[in-house]
Amino acid sequence: GPRLSLSVARSLGPSPSLRRRLSLSLNLNLTMDYHAKSEQVLLFSARGLKNSDTFSKSDPYAVLSLMELGEWKDLGATETLQDTRDPDWVDQVCVTYFFEEEQLLRVQIFDKDESGNDDVLGSAEFSLGHLIGAVGMGLKLPLSPQGELIVRAEEKIETGLHVKVQLQGSKLKNKDGFFGKSDPFLEVTRANEDGSYSVVGRTPVIENNLSPVWPQLVLGAQRVSNGDLMRPLRMQIKDWDSNGSHDDMGHFETSLEELSVPGGSWPVSYNGKTKGSVSILGEPSQFTIPTFCDYLRGGLELNVRPKPKPKPEPKPKPGP
Repeated sequence: GPRLSLSVARSLGPSPSLRRRLSLSLNLNLTMDYHAKSEQVLLFSARGLKNSDTFSKSDPYAVLSLMELGEWKDLGATETLQDTRDPDWVDQVCVTYFFEEEQLLRVQIFDKDESGNDDVLGSAEFSLGHLIGAVGMGLKLPLSPQGELIVRAEEKIETGLHVKVQLQGSKLKNKDGFFGKSDPFLEVTRANEDGSYSVVGRTPVIENNLSPVWPQLVLGAQRVSNGDLMRPLRMQIKDWDSNGSHDDMGHFETSLEELSVPGGSWPVSYNGKTKGSVSILGEPSQFTIPTFCDYLRGGLELNVRPKPKPKPEPKPKPGP
């Protein structure tokens, strides 16, 4: 690789005649990695989507594509959310960022239709480099023809650590008036660098219950906190509504580290006041699902065989 020579001089003595120069030459081997890359995790939200359904709101999902050799190549898609114009998708899509390449990405948002004829609700294009270089590694982009796309990126931290925990609420805020009870569910969100939060998990809905016991959560550290057990999490409690306009019932702040400790309990904050609480039920636990890199570090040997070249078809013999 290229070599860099540095010269460092120091003056000794009060006059030029007594000055001596101490030169130090450093030869640094600089190796340029022309294939420098990093794995990035992308998260998506949208606001103000157009409505393509006549009697209800759309059921949107997002598809991420990469421009390659003049064609769009699909990289992944999110889950479908029901009856909402302001989706916060949980599913994440991984993409490899090459530092020296211009990578054009496209997000298309579709309305899921049982007939299979999914309508396009909007699309936006952006450079992956622009996203990585943005403040907080996040962009807000106009969707064509209507709405706004919010996309965030984080460098992926490989970890197989998971936290298994069950949560129960107590005396939560009722949003359904005197003649009913709320249908609460939990939304797990993680803090971003710019102070915003991204949705990374949800529980099922518990109907007509202000002291719900949600099913056990299995929270993967990579998906939920990108490997940081102390990363702030906001657990948002919402009252499910069939029209998609889920009402806020309050929230509490925690982390994967706190969710791993038995006996944890948090007051629920609603409009600056405490309204109910959420606590850990039973014994939470941590377990690890080994990643591919873990297998390699453990001494896994791989036998890689090249794909055999197809044998050329025999040429027909010329006739007599």
